[in-house]
Amino acid sequence: MARGGLACPVRIEDSDEPPGRHLQIHLAVAETHRALDVSLAVRAAVAAAAEGDAPGPVTVAVLVTAVEPGQAVPT
Repeated sequence: MARGGLACPVRIEDSDEPPGRHLQIHLAVAETHRALDVSLAVRAAVAAAAEGDAPGPVTVAVLVTAVEPGQAVPT
């Protein structure tokens, strides 16, 4: 879930020099979850999923854009 109007919740950039892939993920977390734990889990899952066809090493940045009240945020 992206916040801030027209922000893109997922951005993928491949580069040739040096070869690699960078992904930036924007998401909201429920207040019932620890933002750091969610960010680390998302970063690990995205990196593993992106490695297959990447032109080189994969880096992932996760930005928590909101902490939502209540239960889990719908996806």
